[in-house]
Amino acid sequence: MYRKLVASIFVACVGAVSQLTAFGCDFDPYSEFIVCARSCRGEAFVNTDFLAWKACIDDLDYAVLTNTAVAAGATASGGSKFIDHGYQPGLRISGGVGDLWCGWGLTASYTYISDDQNDSVTGSEDATVHPTWVHGGLLAGDGYIYGSGQHKFRYQSFDLLWCREWDFWECYSLVPFFGVEYLSIDRNYSASFRNQASITGGQGSHSVASMSGHADYRGFGFKAGTECSYFFGSCLEFYGTASGTLTAGTRRRDTAYSTSDSVTEAVYTLNSLDGNVAECVCVPGWHLGGGFRYRNQWCGHEYMASIGYEFIQWLHAPQIKRYAGSVGPGMMVPTTSGHGSLAFHGVNLGFGVVF
Repeated sequence: MYRKLVASIFVACVGAVSQLTAFGCDFDPYSEFIVCARSCRGEAFVNTDFLAWKACIDDLDYAVLTNTAVAAGATASGGSKFIDHGYQPGLRISGGVGDLWCGWGLTASYTYISDDQNDSVTGSEDATVHPTWVHGGLLAGDGYIYGSGQHKFRYQSFDLLWCREWDFWECYSLVPFFGVEYLSIDRNYSASFRNQASITGGQGSHSVASMSGHADYRGFGFKAGTECSYFFGSCLEFYGTASGTLTAGTRRRDTAYSTSDSVTEAVYTLNSLDGNVAECVCVPGWHLGGGFRYRNQWCGHEYMASIGYEFIQWLHAPQIKRYAGSVGPGMMVPTTSGHGSLAFHGVNLGFGVVF
């Protein structure tokens, strides 16, 4: 059944493309509305893309749930608990002018997306919650019954690019571009863990653990890439784009931990563990995308509607460090680095107008 469905869809797509290509490629190359230069006649343009992106982020496991307390001689099994960022809305706004100098145009774009997600886990008499975001040297040895974690992020980028269109083989268009890009990433973490007595208020040790932290990056660098389009007749085109960016900037992060026990009256607090110190780092990234674009004219203006899919990844993106060990000389030895991968993928729906 599945194979027949896929075969039917494939045949339908081939038939649709055959009908479209029968119209030929009789467009005017000097009035094209392309993704970068948008126009070869010096006209101004604006374009808006509505994004539905999913964030894929390293190290968002905040706890481990095991089937028994982890102790010497015990055999435990379980699984990690993650914070998952689903598809979220975002926005990209672009504008510019074509043919400012020898066919080269100038375009600028701004991209914004943010999200706030949390997750929780509850143990039982036969299942114990063990934090992974709280410093290991401060934790209760017998674990906790309840845990929760929260992660927020805000992603912004701005680029300013020179670009030019070349037409070849009648139905193809190539648009190389290069320029600069500014990148801003803000991330906030928090987690809380409690044992049974601290929740019910009953007798026994009231053990509580919590953490909060942030990791930010601001960087500026060089961006270059190209877009290639294939035209089905005079109104519809298939496009693909690829680009790379290398930014250099400042990363700041800080983490605070707090644990307490009502029986032993032991209270541990670690504030500003990473010191919010500015570190100079390089953050490279790449961007791949493709889709379909429809172009036409209405009331003397050229407009465009598009649908596509994109992949974006930034390496060495900021994140908090993790610490495991005991109170003493090993207290400040991290078990993870302060950077990881931040990636997005998803659909974009766009609309643009040339003035």
